Amino acid sequence: MPFTLDDTSVWFVETDDLSELTVVDVNVGSKVIAKFDAIPGLALPGHTGRVALHSQEKHSAVTYTVRVLLDQADPRQ
Repeated sequence: MPFTLDDTSVWFVETDDLSELTVVDVNVGSKVIAKFDAIPGLALPGHTGRVALHSQEKHSAVTYTVRVLLDQADPRQ
């Protein structure tokens, strides 16, 4: 039976709530710290990997999607 293994060498998260006012300050390669509401105390270093070129409307606001590439995995694993 064939199977597929996912590539876990690069972890990323995406956020789609950057406003048109804040996205202008975001550049590919910028350093970031990713924090997660569901995991208090976890902060992972990373950098921006992609910034959407086109906006979307979300709850009557103009937003952009940004992909953050994590530089390390959760150290608790």
